[in-house]
Order: sequence, then C-alpha cells, then structure tokens
Amino acid sequence: MNKSITTKQERILQNPIFLVYYSFLFILMLRLTDPNGLIGEMQRLAFLGALLLPAFINKSAFSFSMICFLSVSLASFSPIIPTTSSYYLILSLLFTFILQYKYNDLDGYAKYILLVVFYFIILSLIFGDSISGYYWILTALLCVSFIKKKEDFENVSVGIMCASLGICLIYILFAKYFLIRISSEAQGGYERAQWLNPNELAGMINCGGILASAYLTGAIKCDTNSVIFRIIAVLTVLLVATVNFINASRGGTMTFFLISTMFLLYSNVKFKYKLIVGIIGFSLLIYAFQGGLMDTLIYRMGDENLGTASGRTDIWDTKIKLFFNSSFIEQVFGIGLIDTVKLGYTDGYSTHNDLVTALVAYGYIGFTLFLSLFVKLYKSVPRHNKKLIMIFLLFFLLESSSLEFFFRGYFIFIVLFIYIYKYALMNRNDESIYNNYGNIS
Repeated sequence: MNKSITTKQERILQNPIFLVYYSFLFILMLRLTDPNGLIGEMQRLAFLGALLLPAFINKSAFSFSMICFLSVSLASFSPIIPTTSSYYLILSLLFTFILQYKYNDLDGYAKYILLVVFYFIILSLIFGDSISGYYWILTALLCVSFIKKKEDFENVSVGIMCASLGICLIYILFAKYFLIRISSEAQGGYERAQWLNPNELAGMINCGGILASAYLTGAIKCDTNSVIFRIIAVLTVLLVATVNFINASRGGTMTFFLISTMFLLYSNVKFKYKLIVGIIGFSLLIYAFQGGLMDTLIYRMGDENLGTASGRTDIWDTKIKLFFNSSFIEQVFGIGLIDTVKLGYTDGYSTHNDLVTALVAYGYIGFTLFLSLFVKLYKSVPRHNKKLIMIFLLFFLLESSSLEFFFRGYFIFIVLFIYIYKYALMNRNDESIYNNYGNIS
C-alpha cells in the first residue's frame, strides 16, 4: 500500500476518488445485470480487474471489493464477475502474500477456524464430497481476518451493507422476470419472485440488514461522522425489510425484525428516540400491509405447513433417527455431505440445517467442533462485548436452522461472522461500547 495515503483517504466513503469509482462500478453492475444471463466471461474478468485496481493503493479496498461485488454476484442470476470459488481463494492468497501478511498475524480464533475447516476438508476428501464451500470460508477468512485499523472496519462494514443493498436492488428491478404464481382457492393467486431459494435470499440480505440496524441503534459503535455511511445504513434497513416482505421467507423475515428489535430495545438510546423509531417502523408496516407488499407473507404464515417449517422438521427427524441407527464409526465421524442428502430419501433432501448437517455428515466430532466455533467466539471476546455477541450469535443460529449457511459456504454469512468477532476484539479495551449498549441480562 502507498505509505503516503492518509487515514482519511483509507476510508472509501471519505476518499472522493474511491467513492466515485466504486459508485460507478456499483451502478454499472446493476446496468449490466441481464435477465437472459448473457454476460460474457471476458466481460466478467474485465470487471473483476477493474474492481481490483484500487487494492494496489488501499489494501482494504480488496476486502471491500470482494465482500460487496462478489456477494452480489453469488446471489445474482447474472453474476457480473466469475463465481468459481477456487479463483478467489487463489486471489486472496496472492493478495495476502503481496501485502506481506503472515500466519502469525492471525489471532487465536482465526487460527482455530482454520483448524476446524481443515478437519472438515480432510473428511470431505475422504468421503468424496465437494470442498468448494470451504474455499469460500477460507476466502472470507483471508478477506477479513487481517484487518486491524478502524478505517478498514468501516470499509468492510460498508461492503457488507452495500452487498445487501445490491442484492435487494437486483431483486426489486428484475423480479418481474422470475415470477412464480402460488395458487390459493380461498385467497386467489400470490406471486413470489424466485430465481434463488427464498430462504437463501433472506439470509444473504439479512446479513447487511442487521449490521445496518446494529449501527443505527448504537449497538455497534460507529467511528465515523460520514453522512453517506448513515444514508447507506438507512437504505439497507428499508430495502431489506421491503424485500423480506415480498420474498415472503417466514423465517428470514421474522429473524430480521426480531434481531433489529433486540438491538433497538437493549440499546441505551433515549426512550423518546426508541418511541420515534417504533412509530416509524409501525407506520411502515401499515404502509406495506395496505400496499400489498405483505400479501404473500401473510398467505404463507397461514399455510398448514407452518408447524413443520415447510416439512423441514420431518426431514430433520428422519435423518437424525437414521443417523443414530448407523454404525459406531459413522456416528463418530459421520457419513459425508453427499450421503447426508441421500439419507432417508431416494431423490435426496438437503437438511436445511447446519446443526443437523454437522451431526449427520461429520458425526459427534464434527458436531462438537461446529458448536465450539460459537462457544469459543463468545468466550474469546471481552466482557463488555459479550451481550452484543449474544444477539449476533442468535442471528447466526436462527439462519443456520433454515439452511446450511456454513457447510455450503455462503460467503457474506461467513464474512459477517468473522467481522463481528474482529470488531469485538478491536474494541477489547473500549468500554464505551458497553456504556452505549443496554444490559440485556
């Protein structure tokens, strides 16, 4: 990185050149998104090259570029850059080498994540499973684990929020090309846009949505006076809420509003401001209801399958029972991801749950290691950040109960997971966060 660059210039939102450059690329990404998926490979490589140019001046620009634009491409029906996981692992390793980062620069928890991931990779290779999902985890680790300065954290925060913004905008702009009608004799037809599993979409946009909520409610200390930062946060919350209504993922919608409400209720913001926010939120709910945005969600909330989480609990029950009837060796080490999908179902069914996948695919050892990631995260952070971490851990566990965000390597999900830990460590000696955050015990 150029040593003459100033602290202010390292902040992408406060560097006019970076701000204009990335704003142009963001708009261009939306403009080039093609419902027919006709973006050529050379165009994608050229766009990737344009994204990487600022990284040679500002090292955290690499993390911002990957987090924002790669997350959007992975969720899009028309990715603007290549989405092969091995490319980005190699690219991340290359930039790590160029920036002269070393293994010893990693903190203890990051090293522990590496250890756990390599255990899963080794078992996956033995079982003959794909390991591309773990490439995304390693890439996310490299993008976030080495950041240390507050300027870098702001850039990563903006990257996560802009990623959710980009996915929401693509959904809103292009949903009409992917409408699937849900018929109901009693209530007529309801349309649901779906090129991506609705729960996947909700989980991805919720990552930026709850991070924006955490900043706006003071749960996470905002070390910037940038008006643009706050505008991005407000837009992220509004668009994520809107898309959640239309997308109608019951679990995703409830998770977003539950976590956002917890941030608001347990912050030390004055009651009158909480009341104002509550009134605004309630008014938006009324507007969404009257405008028809919630029609599909309301229809699905009354679905007779709600009690079984659209059949997920039946899948969990079947796979867990068969797992406990397997051999001792299989119970200890698991049966692998491919056999987990096939277990109990001729046509195969995903578990839709990281915890169930950890148990069945990797056995008691894998299940223990997976849970230890959450336990060790909680134990590793300083006391005054534990309450903040508790709410984020609840978010991760709720999202992981509907899909396998970890074992399928959802990039933005892993980025947020590591980012929250790094943020808590960065503020190890900053009691002001605790003072600005309510006691939720």
